[in-house]
Amino acid sequence: MAGREGPRGPYAKTAATRDRILDAAEAVFAENGFLASTVKQVAARAEISERGLVHHFPSKSELLTGVLARQEERTGADFPAQGDLRSLGALIEQQKWLEKSPNTLELQAALIAESTSPSHPAHAHFASRYEMLHQYVVTAFQSLADQGALESSLSPEDLASGFVALSDGLHLQWLFNRDKPLPSGVLQRFLESIVPGLRSATAPEEDAATP
Repeated sequence: MAGREGPRGPYAKTAATRDRILDAAEAVFAENGFLASTVKQVAARAEISERGLVHHFPSKSELLTGVLARQEERTGADFPAQGDLRSLGALIEQQKWLEKSPNTLELQAALIAESTSPSHPAHAHFASRYEMLHQYVVTAFQSLADQGALESSLSPEDLASGFVALSDGLHLQWLFNRDKPLPSGVLQRFLESIVPGLRSATAPEEDAATP
């Protein structure tokens, strides 16, 4: 059966232009943060007029919405619904994907840092994202605890909080120094220390920093 073809003609051109604008917005927001960035800077990076940009994204806030939506599409696909070893393995695979896209990590770091303010347009997005991620990990750890597969004196709630904090902290350190071991390797060893069964559920991979 033939695969579905992408859009053609003017639709393809519009989609390509929107992607180019979002690529530019990601780069500008990662460099300057959202608040200090301007539509003019994004238009210049995308090599399009401001009028042309506004045709696709009428405001800077809508640009941010487009950037965040695309990030969610790229990083949130195909996570197992049931909390178990597969859930933790999926998180490790997501970390590996992010490490191959450091621009995404830089963008997230910039936006998360400034969106702690409730007035920031991305505040609700990241607050919801952290809550969902925390609950996803809690569910996985609780399932493992119920199966007797979790070896830790900490509660699933505390383990989930620690895992999310460790993930964020490792990524920040790696962004400052790319010679450090990849965060995914450290996270996997952390999980293996409390979930021995994870060693056979995920394939080992070299965690030295990529050159």
